[in-house]
Amino acid sequence: MKALKTVHSRCSITEASLLGLLLWSCLAPPAAEAALSEHDKRFAEYLIQDLKYFDTAQRFLESLKKIYAGAGEKGEIAFFEADILQHVGKTEEYLKKLNEAGKLDPQSKRAMTSSLLKINVDMGKVITAFEKANQTSDPKNSAVFRKEARKYFQEKVLKPINALIDDLGKKVAGQEQKFREDRKKNPKTREPEQLIDLSRSRNLAELARVKIYLVYAKQLPRDDPSFQADQEKMLKDGLKYASEFVDNRPEFYLMQYDAQLRKGLYQMELGKFAAAAEDLSVLIGIEPPGAPPPGGYPKEILRPLIDLQLQALLYSARSANLARKHAEAVAIVEEKLLKGKNNPLREASRDPELEKYFVLSELELAIAHAGRGSSEKGLQMVQDLIARYSKLSTSPQASAYITDARKALGTIARIGGVALRAQDYYQGGIGLYAEGKLEESLGLFQQALGALADFNERNDLAPQCLEKIGWIHLKGQRFAEAALSYLEICRQYPRSELVTTAAVNALSSANKLTIAAKDHSGYRKLDEEAKRHYDHFVGKGIAIFQVTMVEAQDLERQGKWEAAKELYLKIPREQGKDKVPFYYRAQASAGHCEYQGWLARRGSGDQSAEELKKLARRMKALAAAALKEKQLDGAILASYVEGLIHNDLKEWPEAVAALSPFTGLFKEDKSYRSIALYHHCEALLRQGKVAEAEEAFKQLKKDFENDASSLYAALLFVDHFNAQGGEESFKKAAAYVKIYANHFMAKDELKDLQKVLFVVEVLVQGGEIAEADKFLKMAERIGGGDEEVGKRVLYYRAFIAFQLKKHAEVIQATSDFIARYKPSGEDRDDPYIYRLRGESYIKLKAPPQITEVKKAEEDYNSAVGLLDRQRQAVAARGGENGKLEREYWEWAHEWSLLNQHLGKAGDINAWRKMWVFVNERQGSEMGGAALKEKFLELKKEAEKYFSKKK
Repeated sequence: MKALKTVHSRCSITEASLLGLLLWSCLAPPAAEAALSEHDKRFAEYLIQDLKYFDTAQRFLESLKKIYAGAGEKGEIAFFEADILQHVGKTEEYLKKLNEAGKLDPQSKRAMTSSLLKINVDMGKVITAFEKANQTSDPKNSAVFRKEARKYFQEKVLKPINALIDDLGKKVAGQEQKFREDRKKNPKTREPEQLIDLSRSRNLAELARVKIYLVYAKQLPRDDPSFQADQEKMLKDGLKYASEFVDNRPEFYLMQYDAQLRKGLYQMELGKFAAAAEDLSVLIGIEPPGAPPPGGYPKEILRPLIDLQLQALLYSARSANLARKHAEAVAIVEEKLLKGKNNPLREASRDPELEKYFVLSELELAIAHAGRGSSEKGLQMVQDLIARYSKLSTSPQASAYITDARKALGTIARIGGVALRAQDYYQGGIGLYAEGKLEESLGLFQQALGALADFNERNDLAPQCLEKIGWIHLKGQRFAEAALSYLEICRQYPRSELVTTAAVNALSSANKLTIAAKDHSGYRKLDEEAKRHYDHFVGKGIAIFQVTMVEAQDLERQGKWEAAKELYLKIPREQGKDKVPFYYRAQASAGHCEYQGWLARRGSGDQSAEELKKLARRMKALAAAALKEKQLDGAILASYVEGLIHNDLKEWPEAVAALSPFTGLFKEDKSYRSIALYHHCEALLRQGKVAEAEEAFKQLKKDFENDASSLYAALLFVDHFNAQGGEESFKKAAAYVKIYANHFMAKDELKDLQKVLFVVEVLVQGGEIAEADKFLKMAERIGGGDEEVGKRVLYYRAFIAFQLKKHAEVIQATSDFIARYKPSGEDRDDPYIYRLRGESYIKLKAPPQITEVKKAEEDYNSAVGLLDRQRQAVAARGGENGKLEREYWEWAHEWSLLNQHLGKAGDINAWRKMWVFVNERQGSEMGGAALKEKFLELKKEAEKYFSKKK
C-alpha cells in the first residue's frame, strides 16, 4: 500500500468490525450503568435492524426512558426511535425525531452526522425519480421526472452536503488548533475524543459526497444532450474529491481505501481505463496498518478489506474489457481470484454477501474469452451460470445473477464471432434491456426471431420476443410498430399464454395511434383488427375498459397512486347489458392505491386516521358486494386492503375480521394470502387469541412453507411468548424459534452472530438445552476469537452446563469467566455468574461438603453485592426495578440460609454476618411480609446461638 498514506492513532477495531452482539438477557435484571449500557444499545439495535420487531423495540425503549433520565441517554433512545420510524416508512417523522435526538445529545457521534442521514434520505428520493423516468413509456413524462430529480438534487442534496462538510471542517480546524496549543503546554496531552469524533464525521461526510456524485452521474441519461454537461462535471468533480480524500484523509484507513476504490470507478466512467486499472490495483493485497497481532488478524477485521479487494479485482477486469485488453482481463480474474488453494479471496466466495463479486467476475472472464476470440468458451460459461442459478430459485440473489448473465450475453452477442442460439439472443436482449439499452436490445430480440430453429422453439420463444419488441416500440411511442408486434402474436401464436396480454396491448397501442392520427385509413384498419382480436381473446363490449385497467396497473407499478386510482374508478359496473367482470377488482385496486398514497403522505400532516378508517369501511362493503356478485378476485383484494389498514391503525379485532377469510373462503388465493395470514397471526396475538393465531400459523406453514412470511411469522410467536414470560411461555417461544432456525431461508440469516445468539437465548430460556448447545457451537465458529463473543458464549456455556446438571463444568466455566472478565456489576449478567457457581458448589455432591458450602456462601455474597449495586443505581435514577428488588431479597435469603448451615457447623462468624445483615434491614419491607418473616426467624435463631455461647 505504498500509494496510500496511513496513520495508526485513529484506527480502531470497531471501524472494521460490523458485527453487533446480542448482549441482553431476559434472565437478567435492568441495567445499572450511569450511561446507556452497551447491552441496551446492542439489544435495541438487534430488535430494530435484524428482527424488525418495531413494536417490541418501542416498548423496550419506553422501559429505558423510565430508567435513564439524562439528556444524553434520552438522545440515544431518541436516535433508536428515529431508526424505527425510518424502517416503517415515516420519513418526515423520522427526520423530525433525528432533529430532536440531535438537540438532546448534540455531542454524540450520531448527532454530528444526522444531517448526513437526511441527505441520504433525499438522495433516495432523487434515485426514485430517475427510476420513474426510466419506467414510464411517455418521453414527456420521463423528461419531467428527470428535471424534477435534477432540481431536487441541487437543492436538497448538493447544497446541504457541501454546507455540512464546510461546517464540520471549521469545527475540526478549531479543535485541532486547541489541541496544538494544549500540546505546547503539555507534550503528553492525548488527542481528545471529541476531535477524533469530529474528524470521523467530517471524513464520513466527504466520503459520502464522493459516493453521491458517482451515483448521481450514473443516473443521468447518456442519450439526453441536456444532461451530458452535468454528467461530465459530476464525474470530474467527483474524481477530484476522491483524489483529495485519498491524499489528505489517512486517519481512518477503511475510508481511505474506499475512496481509492471510488477513484478507480470515476476513471472507468470517464473512459480512462488505464488510469482506472492503476488506481484499482493499489487495493490488491491491502491490510490494516501496523503489525498483525499474534495468530493474525481476526476475520471481522479482514472481511471489509476482502470486500474492497474483490470489488477492485472485478472493476479492474471490467476496465480491461472496456479497453479491449481482454487478455489482461483473463489474467486478472484467473490469476488473482480463481487460482491458489489458500487464496483468501477465493475462499471468501462461500460468504453469501461476497458471492456477487465472484459471479460478476466470472461474467467478465466470459466476456474476456469472447473478446480474445474464444466466443464459444465465453458463451458456455454464461450459459452454465444461467443454468446453475435457474435451479436455485429459492436463492434471493439467483434472479439478479441471471439478469447479470443476460447482460453478459448481450455484450458477447455484440462482440460477434460465434453463432448464438435464439435463446441466447433473447437472454442477451433482456440483459441489454435491463441496462437501459433499449434499441440495442431490440436488435437482439429481432436476431432471436431470425435464429429460431424449429416449431417448438418458435412457439415458445417467438411470442416472448414479439412481446418485448412491442413494449420497446410502445415505450418509444412508435405505436404502429408496437401494435403490429402485438398483433403478430394474436395472428400467429393464438395458443400462447401471452396472447391475452398481447391483445390488450395491441388495442392500447392502436387506440393511442388513432388518437394521434385518427383520419388515416391504415391506422383505422389496425385499430379495427386490434378490437377484433381483443373481443376474441379477452371479451366483447368491454375492450376499452380492459385497456384502461392495464394502463391503471402500469401507473400503479410506477407508484403514481392518485393517477392510477382515477383510472381504476373509470371502470363501470356495466357496459350496455353486460356486467364488467373486473369492476370490483378495479374498485379494490383503487382502494389499494388510495391506501398506498396515504402511506406515502404519512408524517407530512396531509392525512388523518379518520380518512383511513373511511377507506376501510368502503373496502369492507366492497368485499361483501363482490362476493355477492361472485367476483372473488375483487373480494380478496378488498379484504386484504381492509386488513392492512386495520393492522396499520392497530385495530386488532377489525383486522382479524377482515383477514379471517384467508383461512377459509380465500384458501385458494396465491397472490395475497401468505402476507394476509402473517398479519392475521399478528392481529390475533395482539388480541391474546393465541390458539387461533397458532391455527392460522399452521395453515401458513403448510401452504407457504418456503415463503418468508412463515419464517417471520414464527418470530412473531417468539416475540409474543417471550413477552408473556413464565416457564410455559418460554417453552412455546423455544418451539417457535426452532421452526425459525430450521427454516431453509434462515440458513443465510444464521450466519449472522446476533441471530444465532438470539436463538441460543430463547432455546436456553425454553429448556431446549441440547438444541441450544448446538447453536452455541455455531456461534463460537462464527465469532472466532472476538472478545465480546467469547464472553457471551462462556456465559451460556456455564448456563447450559447447569441445566444439564454438569456442575463441575459450571464451576470451571464460571471460574474462567470470573478470572478473565472480573465481573463488577456493570454488565447485567455479572451477579448471575457468581450465583451459578455458588449453586453448582452446593449441588456438586450430595450431601454438600462444608468446604463447598463455604465457597457457595462466598459466591452468593458476591452475587448479592453486585445485585444490590445494580438495584441502588436504578433506584437512584427513579427507575422501575420490581423484578430486581424481588431477586435481591430472594438471593439474600438463600445467602442467609447458607450462613445458617455454616453456623450450625460451628462457624460463629457466619451467624454474625447473617444477624448483622437482617438487623440493619429489618426496618424495610425485605421482599414482602412472607420473606421478611423468614429473615426474622433466622435472626432469632442466631440470637439463640449467641445466648448459648455466653
